[in-house]
Amino acid sequence: MPDYFSIEGPPFNPDVLDESFFIQVAHAKNHWVVISNYNPSEPACSNNWYIYDSLNNPGYYLYTIKNVLKRINDGSRFIKINHIPVSKQNGSIDCGFFALGYALALAMDIDPEMSSIL
Repeated sequence: MPDYFSIEGPPFNPDVLDESFFIQVAHAKNHWVVISNYNPSEPACSNNWYIYDSLNNPGYYLYTIKNVLKRINDGSRFIKINHIPVSKQNGSIDCGFFALGYALALAMDIDPEMSSIL
């Protein structure tokens, strides 16, 4: 079995999310963001989700992300989504690079929040 989780694919098992970190670079409405159940600055909580977005504009894609998180949480509506302020992209097509950087930082236990990298 591959060592990764896919929202759409069969290896994805939501039951293991209470025991592991989930870091996903996701495409939502022509924009790349990171969805994670991990924030290095906060203690782990099973229904807390964090969005790292280089536009710092959660209203743009929030509906799409909520639907994905509902699927991950077995249809539960009781999901806390936290928008984490991160470094803002300068160009109009840089979001993918920023999302990959945020995902890498999380995987290395580095907080990508703006205040911690400035």
